[in-house]
Amino acid sequence: MNNNGKSEKVLQLETFLVVNKENFKSIYPDYVSIETRFPMFIYVKMSDEQEIRRISQRENLDSLYLDLSIVLKWNDEKLLDTNLFELNLWEDLIEAAEVLSKEKSCKVRLGVQTVMLSVEESLQGEVNWIVHDELEVNDIYFKVKLHDKNLLLKTIIDGGISFYSTLIEYKFPNTDYIEYCLNRLKNITI
Repeated sequence: MNNNGKSEKVLQLETFLVVNKENFKSIYPDYVSIETRFPMFIYVKMSDEQEIRRISQRENLDSLYLDLSIVLKWNDEKLLDTNLFELNLWEDLIEAAEVLSKEKSCKVRLGVQTVMLSVEESLQGEVNWIVHDELEVNDIYFKVKLHDKNLLLKTIIDGGISFYSTLIEYKFPNTDYIEYCLNRLKNITI
């Protein structure tokens, strides 16, 4: 609650590395059960340094080819969740933030599937966030109305900077690519 007694809207963002369960078992042979929504994959928080380092050393992960899932919530409303995971999903969010920082709307494909992110700012300043199937536009995965475009952009920028800075800290290869993505994020103006 803020000083006026109104509850504040909060955007939360977290990035997960998505790993094939069979690969995970090779890293942790003694691991018996893995709770996941999808039986073939597990999600490891990028903030879990010990696990990410262990997986990256065993799997020779390359920053150019990471399967990622991003959970983005506006209080209890989901803008993205673990149902969507894609190769280098952050690149698509960077593109959306770059366009949205200059325009009133943007459409960006999320990954290589037929999933589209459509964001549009209304005349009243509200932001309509819709994640839908590109071919079947009535198949909507997420639909949220936000009241603060700047908060959305700031959350995406800060989350992306944190993600790519973590890759540098964990010594992922292809630092030129990581620096390129960081610079794109840092050059977005709100």
